[in-house]
Amino acid sequence: MTKNRILPAAGLSALALAALALLPCESATAGASERAAGGFLPTDPDFPICEQLFTNACDEVHADVAYNEDEDEFLVVFDWNLNGASDHDIMAVTVDADGSVGSVFSVAYGATYDDSYPAVARDPYHDSYFVVWQRRVGTGDYYVYGSIISDTVGAPLQITTWAGGQTYPDVDYATASHHYLVVFEDHSPAMPGDPPTVRGRCLNYDGSMGGLNTLTISDDVGQQTQPAVATNGFDYKWLVTWRDTGDSDPNIYGRQVSSISPCTLPTESDFAIGSQTGFAGAPDVAWGQVDPPTSVYGEFLVVWPEESVLYGQRIRGSDFALEGAAITVSNYDSDKVAPAVAYAALPYAGPPNEWWVVWGDDRDYG
Repeated sequence: MTKNRILPAAGLSALALAALALLPCESATAGASERAAGGFLPTDPDFPICEQLFTNACDEVHADVAYNEDEDEFLVVFDWNLNGASDHDIMAVTVDADGSVGSVFSVAYGATYDDSYPAVARDPYHDSYFVVWQRRVGTGDYYVYGSIISDTVGAPLQITTWAGGQTYPDVDYATASHHYLVVFEDHSPAMPGDPPTVRGRCLNYDGSMGGLNTLTISDDVGQQTQPAVATNGFDYKWLVTWRDTGDSDPNIYGRQVSSISPCTLPTESDFAIGSQTGFAGAPDVAWGQVDPPTSVYGEFLVVWPEESVLYGQRIRGSDFALEGAAITVSNYDSDKVAPAVAYAALPYAGPPNEWWVVWGDDRDYG
């Protein structure tokens, strides 16, 4: 199969195209990583994907990644502040499985808006990605935008429009129904309870929203923040998780969302996932079919930090019931933040399929 290379959208300004041409990032060369028989070896040493080298160097932050199984490559999205601390842009780059890095290109670039906190999901059936992010406009409000990326970068689509602002989006694609679900914090004062609340918008594979629902996923007492979403790859369901302050201490909650058009909330209400005694931080969630498989519906793994402990909780994909007690992923005496989880389906000749969890940690190794 011919490898598709993503090109800048024709609608980008000449200034944006010129800036991209003049501002390359340092990247790894081919062969930076190596496959091992029956498994994988980590890159040694690690390698930069993007590092701005010119006099107006910038911070590249808030990265997210999606995998293209057909092309055996990754799309990495991030934001940078090349034009100043208050002017972030959304950038992207492809990384092949052998570690070779493509040319960085823009998803949303320009001085008019401040664009940050991107997330990305892959649509394998239409050979495309959907990147979403938060955009600060001239009034100071934040809204969620998105862009479909295939052979070119599509024009930005405004996903939310409500007063008060919407922030910290996440996105995943339901292959069974060909819909995306974008979830976010909604700070609108019109919402009940104590904003922010967790809401979502269902979109078609091409980014259109016609005929699909906007969902209020949780607006209970307290604040619902920092949502994350994953889809059951076999069924028509998503699991949305978030941090909730409605209890005496912040805890982790979740709720099912149906991807069957027009996208709905099943009758089951939200449910507690993590109710430990600590101060819960932002969660992440992924889905996989574990080995040995207990069900074709697989299971979700939700991870979250509570100060010095990183927890995980398995959730059945069939009925969204908790599977066993919470797992202690790490309890080293150090603060833990910003976890991320992914499911690795390794080759049959290799080790069993595995969950991979990463996080920020302030321990000192000396």
